[in-house]
Amino acid sequence: MSSEESTSLYLSLTMSPSTPRIPLTVPHSTQSSLHELCSVATRIPLPKLKLIFAGKLIPIGGVGSAKGSLEEYKLVDTCVIHCMGKPEAAAAAAPAVAAGTAGSVVTPVTGTTTASTPSNMPKTIESTVATLKSNCASPADYLTAITTVSKICSNIISNPLDDKYRQLKSGNAAFQKRLGGIAGSDDVLTMLGFGKEGAEGKWVLQASEGAWPNLVKCKGVIDAEMVRAQQSAAPVNPFMQGM
Repeated sequence: MSSEESTSLYLSLTMSPSTPRIPLTVPHSTQSSLHELCSVATRIPLPKLKLIFAGKLIPIGGVGSAKGSLEEYKLVDTCVIHCMGKPEAAAAAAPAVAAGTAGSVVTPVTGTTTASTPSNMPKTIESTVATLKSNCASPADYLTAITTVSKICSNIISNPLDDKYRQLKSGNAAFQKRLGGIAGSDDVLTMLGFGKEGAEGKWVLQASEGAWPNLVKCKGVIDAEMVRAQQSAAPVNPFMQGM
């Protein structure tokens, strides 16, 4: 509900993307901090709670009251804050938000996925990963590439306040060998939320309200595909064949 006395936000649990977003009304008169209010609403212990908005970490205790945080980070009605941490109890009883805000279903990449995407079809993380796979010279090369993508995602999610993990030097020799030199890798990075900047073409994760949930969703697809790649690249034990 919108009013001059309160702001209505939504909280998204990053550990459980399928859980409906939790509505949170923040009274402007409250002396509690935004982290304290979110901790109560999500049941995530305060010391373990991290808040992300527009791809940026909201530091705990930074501006005091919840109203101060609203003003500092330009949080207005219907903004979504992504909450990192493990709830002490499942937030299954949280009211669902309006239809249309639910996340899309992630379809795993399988061995039968076509490598190319029709020009009239929008690209997805699944289709771009399939193209990357088709352009790798061997299962081992693909495992290296998909593991590199997974590591990029993990570094950002584990270190949301560290800008160095949001930037990739496209001209780096190791990066080129493991991922950047493979056709289709640019599309994968773009699906993760990266964009090229500067004369050197450095990859930088673009800040937006949807950046964090998109990265978390993509990581789920990448990690599932990495497991399949590990199985494909594993050497076959000749003594187990025919058994």
